[in-house]
Amino acid sequence: MLLGDICTRGCRFCAVKTSRNPAPPDPMEPENTAKAIAHWGVDYIVLTSVDSDDLPDGGSGHFALTVKAMKKLKPDIMIECLTSDFRGDLNAVTTLVHSGLDVFAHNIETVKRLQRIVRDPRAGYEQSLSVLKHAKLSKEGMITKSSIMLGLGESDDELKEAMDDLRAIDVDILTLGQYLQVADGLILEKTSSPLGVLLVIFESRPDALVQMLGQLLGIFNWSDHFPLLYLLDLQGVRKRCRILASHVNIFVGKTIEEHKIKRVGGVVAEDRNEDFVDVLLNLEKEDKLSNSDMIAVLWI
Repeated sequence: MLLGDICTRGCRFCAVKTSRNPAPPDPMEPENTAKAIAHWGVDYIVLTSVDSDDLPDGGSGHFALTVKAMKKLKPDIMIECLTSDFRGDLNAVTTLVHSGLDVFAHNIETVKRLQRIVRDPRAGYEQSLSVLKHAKLSKEGMITKSSIMLGLGESDDELKEAMDDLRAIDVDILTLGQYLQVADGLILEKTSSPLGVLLVIFESRPDALVQMLGQLLGIFNWSDHFPLLYLLDLQGVRKRCRILASHVNIFVGKTIEEHKIKRVGGVVAEDRNEDFVDVLLNLEKEDKLSNSDMIAVLWI
């Protein structure tokens, strides 16, 4: 984390110390950070910071100097910068985008309705979207990323709206996280999982989970970026996942077939308790799932 540990904003979900006039940035931080990262030998690093509204450029120049210093010492390192909104200053965004970073990340944090409740008044939904859009347009091939906290009282429709808004400005990566209360000013209103909207639908209609999963895969254009994303797979995770997936698919498929064999006349035998696989097998007509759809549901 760059630019110290004191933030100029007071978002209600955050427990970071705040002040209107924090200490000035350490001028040696970019160089010292670059040396430390080069010494560690990592291939991918995420740089983030507190909000620095006291600085004319919001800290963009400090970010840029750090990125340049790191690329100078280790040209092949991939750098993600998780930034503030720089008060909506698009010139500050341009400065950072052209510093050599690989992924520009800025979080919208929550759905539109909850912005003023969750975030500092100086932040805003449209302002965050503007920053992400400008980062994407400022440099060809720039990967953009955002994140949403779940569990703050958002509805599934509101979450879908936020996803649509991010997709409309070509955000490449979206992460969904669980809000855990760390500050006194914001209370968890409901429990969500990182699957958020999927689970809301899943509780009412199991087959809708498969449909929504398909929508999510369509909302974000993953295939457009596979040539770039292989660089992020530094430890062969995707290869190991493919191997694991084939084994799990076989195992889950056998489980489904065993349940079919044990059913009498298409229903659960009286001497056996019904489980979730049986619930899926009980779906009828247009709700009926294929084996591959059931495997997808059981994966989740």
